[in-house]
Amino acid sequence: MKKFTFVFIIILLIALSGCTNNNLEEIDTLTNQVNKLSKRIDNYEELTSNIESLSSRIANIEKKVSNSVDNEQLDLVENELKSISTNLSKIQVELQFIENTVYNRSLFKADDIEVGELVSSMILVEKNYNKAWRLLFSGEVELTGEYRISENDEYYGRDVIFFDVDDDNSKNVLPRALGDNRHLWFVIRNYEDAYNLLINSGLEGEATVVVDNYLIDLLQSDVVNEADLIKVIVSK
Repeated sequence: MKKFTFVFIIILLIALSGCTNNNLEEIDTLTNQVNKLSKRIDNYEELTSNIESLSSRIANIEKKVSNSVDNEQLDLVENELKSISTNLSKIQVELQFIENTVYNRSLFKADDIEVGELVSSMILVEKNYNKAWRLLFSGEVELTGEYRISENDEYYGRDVIFFDVDDDNSKNVLPRALGDNRHLWFVIRNYEDAYNLLINSGLEGEATVVVDNYLIDLLQSDVVNEADLIKVIVSK
């Protein structure tokens, strides 16, 4: 942890050198981001302690099972195993989040993220809550996947272009909320411009595109994620 603290101090010293009153707000933002990252890295120590505790509990259960136990004890063992399984799942999720944070990947916590924070290469510019979080990210990103133009779509009752992100690298580019395990796809918001860019390759096909203004709606209902299509690099 001392290593990370030293690195953070160096970053802040560099940022503060030549500082004027005009960029104090920027320095405050940087400081907040460094502090948040520091707390997330500190969580490794807590997770390590939790894992050691679970290992001890598993060892105790193994001893009980090795000996002859009655039905009541077996029920207790089963409940303990369920508890351990639940705790392990939570630890795995938290580790995934920390690793994505450290390596600048796309996972974030919807409750904690604030406007102005960077996720992968996109910046959160708007955040609203109405039964669930709606988060708008700005920043052009390149994606590869499959598109489908649906004219007068039967379900949506209008012209729609769907984009299904099926490339692993692309999946690490788009911001994704922790716990949101839905298949990664979205509707292209600027239909007419996107139609003109894609139609020469047919009503459906594979494409590498650049998108911006990515909207995530975490409400588990008929709502969908959306993005603006900026340009088409390759389509076929």
